[in-house]
Amino acid sequence: MAETPPTQPEQPIQPPQQPAQANAQQQPQQPMQGYMRVEPKKPWLAALLGLIFLGLGLFYVGKWGYGILLIIVGVIVSVFTAGLAAPIFWIISIVWSYTAAKSYNRQAGYPG
Repeated sequence: MAETPPTQPEQPIQPPQQPAQANAQQQPQQPMQGYMRVEPKKPWLAALLGLIFLGLGLFYVGKWGYGILLIIVGVIVSVFTAGLAAPIFWIISIVWSYTAAKSYNRQAGYPG
């Protein structure tokens, strides 16, 4: 008498998972490596700094060259006009700082 080996119940065969799929399912999403997260700039704060001191709002946004240029040109023109052009440069500083912060945020991918 020949004994038959016990049969095992059939189990469905699962296709092997790719390593990327297995890691994605097991680990939570992490930020991309090699990229720095940039915080959004506050346009109202940039405008306020531009009001406090000529070009300071541009420094806050990171446009150091433009801030220094605005200070130099503003001082020179104000000296030659006996201070009559100073209010114009304060307004330019406020508006330019505000729009520079909005542009910075747009380029960084923040809405608004």
